[in-house]
Amino acid sequence: MNLKDKIIKPDDTLRAALDVLRSSGAGVVLFEDEQGRYAGMLSDAQMRQLLLTQPELDQPSRHFIQGQDISVPQGCDNAQALEIMRAREVSCVPVTGSSGGVAALLWRKDIDPDYLAKPQMNALLMAGGFGKRLYPLTNDVPKPMLRIGSKPMLEHIILKIKAYGVENITISTHHMPEKITDYFGDGSKLGVNINYVHEDSPLGTGGALGLLQDTSKPLLMMNGDILTGLNVRAFYDFHVENGCDISVAARPYEHQVPYGVIDIDDAGAVKRIVEKPVQKHLISGGVYILSPSVYGDIEQGRVFDLPDLVEEKIQEGRDVRTFLMWEYWLDIGMRAEYDLAQTFISHKEAAG
Repeated sequence: MNLKDKIIKPDDTLRAALDVLRSSGAGVVLFEDEQGRYAGMLSDAQMRQLLLTQPELDQPSRHFIQGQDISVPQGCDNAQALEIMRAREVSCVPVTGSSGGVAALLWRKDIDPDYLAKPQMNALLMAGGFGKRLYPLTNDVPKPMLRIGSKPMLEHIILKIKAYGVENITISTHHMPEKITDYFGDGSKLGVNINYVHEDSPLGTGGALGLLQDTSKPLLMMNGDILTGLNVRAFYDFHVENGCDISVAARPYEHQVPYGVIDIDDAGAVKRIVEKPVQKHLISGGVYILSPSVYGDIEQGRVFDLPDLVEEKIQEGRDVRTFLMWEYWLDIGMRAEYDLAQTFISHKEAAG
């Protein structure tokens, strides 16, 4: 996608801006007015934070544009551009030409010696489940090793996080562990480093944390039955820049009640009936980043689920924040989701 494909008009909708962010992979959508002059930008991080407020996506983007002051003229010294990027916590700045339009994008990774291209974190993939709801598919193979398209589900996950620079990976096993360890080995064939921790008895979705040897870095923790296009680098940057103890990747979920919902007062009198209302929620995407201070001292053998740890840290007053996901997300729990994932991934593989 070239530069012009990242530029829309301020009167284009917020939905159109989101589509640009989704399709371009650039982490920014730029705006030019009718005269072709730079009018502002929305970064990946700004858009995710904005969408947490659940705005109406068909509104004009001009109501939400930020960063009109984030730009530099052609010929600007890199030091000035870098100062702006560091101060505004953005990964790039638009470079404006003599006509006032966007002539180029200057990326922080290209000029900042302190900006690390790879996230400085490890990963823990939870792959110990039985997959009972997918019987008989999982009679002879653990659920994370079910093939989606041409690869096991777990391989899709590993390749995705590797693409964002996460290369030190621990896999937690329990059910048929040899099916996983024999296939992946030490990870060298995929260009990553894989270690294993084995749960002799199930420890819940969080108990594997107590088996880790290296607790020195932030930890990307992810269920082994989730396929997602989550921008792991943006997730990591959000966690670090906000000083989070725990970051929870979440996604919008809408459910339409198939009946008229009655609203009553304390005496039981009907105040109104709302026909088939749509309820909106944020649901956990099963992907977390934990700081070392959160998981580094968990005792070995403790049985708990990760939401319990999150709740515990919230009660302690720790900084727990939500990172909104807009990328594709498939939770392979039932046969219907498995079939949907097959169709989705097969189309992606066919498209290259």
